Amino acid sequence: MPQCDGPFLGRLSRFETVIQRFERDYMEEKFIVLGLAMTVHPGPDTWDCSMYWLELKASEVATTDDSSRGYAMSIANICRPLSKLVHFLDQLESRAPLGQLRELLESLDVTREDLEPFIEFGDATYRRNLICEGEWYELLCICWRSGQRSPIHNHAGSTCGLRIIEGVATETIFEFSPSGLIKPVQTADAGIGFVCTTQDEDIHQVSNLQADGEELITLHIYSPPLRRMDNFSLFDTQRGLYEPKNFPVCWVGDCI
Repeated sequence: MPQCDGPFLGRLSRFETVIQRFERDYMEEKFIVLGLAMTVHPGPDTWDCSMYWLELKASEVATTDDSSRGYAMSIANICRPLSKLVHFLDQLESRAPLGQLRELLESLDVTREDLEPFIEFGDATYRRNLICEGEWYELLCICWRSGQRSPIHNHAGSTCGLRIIEGVATETIFEFSPSGLIKPVQTADAGIGFVCTTQDEDIHQVSNLQADGEELITLHIYSPPLRRMDNFSLFDTQRGLYEPKNFPVCWVGDCI
């Protein structure tokens, strides 16, 4: 198995903890976790580790051959509180309805511990950690250190749903003034469990304005995936183009 050096050693030890937890869960349901395979892709400055899970149903051991027994564990199995949500997203054949997205996010019972494999923070700006994606959605765990904030932006053709997992988020909503400049019309703090849904031309900004050292973790759905969005300035009427970058921390996919 390839090895990861440097900062990935700490990440790997965290995954080992996760492995132990899921082994216990799976034994209760007569599953056997075969192991963890890791592929390493060298980049220009960093190493990208893609984590894959292999699982085997105990009931299939005696009835199927080796080639059909192994398959990649789905994200719903790695983070079970997301199971219903991911199933809904995987069935999408068009853009997710805003109201249904809100209902699903409000019904979640998910904690920081559940999302541990997908939690990574950036030093310079907030970090968009990709959990999984499909043709009509992407599911992200976004991590914010104190003082980090999004651009002032819209969602340019996507439906967005957000749920706060840990910390307090500050959301500011903007509208266009008669001058063509944007102006803030509402600012509110929201804590764990708060759900926000927006789409298309809704303009807002999300910030972590908590005290130094206080972290913010949010779960986001974009349908379809948000590849570009308009960003705005308080000082002129120009629209900028922002193409957000996702980071696959724990990338679950086919490995057979």
